[in-house]
Amino acid sequence: MDSLVNIPCLIIIFLNTLGTNKVSSLQYFLTQPENTTAMAGSLVILPCLVANMQGVCQWTRDGLGLGVDLELPAYPRHTMSENTCDLQIAPLLPSDEGVYQCQVGAM
Repeated sequence: MDSLVNIPCLIIIFLNTLGTNKVSSLQYFLTQPENTTAMAGSLVILPCLVANMQGVCQWTRDGLGLGVDLELPAYPRHTMSENTCDLQIAPLLPSDEGVYQCQVGAM
């Protein structure tokens, strides 16, 4: 029997406004967080698209940082997209359930 995995998502961005007077140069999220429910064994993509990205992006799960590399060595089923901060998990397991948060630091 397949089981469903619920993944609540949040996004946080840290802005650095020093040395700039242009609002358009600030980084900001283009996508809003959405809770996701998917079938165990499937591929799930947690979207995180940032405009004017200047800092490094990382995901956390239940408050624990997963890392900043595209290939997350400690989490071999998790990868971040190269052109966005999307997090891909495959195959999704019931143990992946948790609160995920996309974070982008300031430069």
